[in-house]
Amino acid sequence: MTVKPIDSDLLMHETPLEEIKLDGTSVTIWLDDVNGKRKRLLFRPYQAFRSTSEDCADFSFLDGLHNGFPWKRYERPVYEVIDSPWIRELRQSLAVPDDDFLEKSHHYVIHLGKSVVEIVSWNVEITDANEIH
Repeated sequence: MTVKPIDSDLLMHETPLEEIKLDGTSVTIWLDDVNGKRKRLLFRPYQAFRSTSEDCADFSFLDGLHNGFPWKRYERPVYEVIDSPWIRELRQSLAVPDDDFLEKSHHYVIHLGKSVVEIVSWNVEITDANEIH
């Protein structure tokens, strides 16, 4: 398992003022970046979602990363977990075991100050809030 930032330009604010909305097949997270600009992260379609308080989160998968939290609290990117144990676990739980439903899936990890959100989805779109009509 390896972990990498998905976008070096998106670094979350220490207090990102996040809003999270689960809606059918998508998860939308609104947050502030380190410059105070509002961003929208749209994950779709999503297969799994979990949120853990920062106090209970296991950060060991980030050991050795230069930009990883909690070492640089002001520089928190969105991470992707490559060869994710969580996706393997979900694959074993599929109703139709040979279904390729999770083949396109990615495991994303987002540290939002007081909580850590993890999402398994096919895609994430990152947009400046002022570009959304």
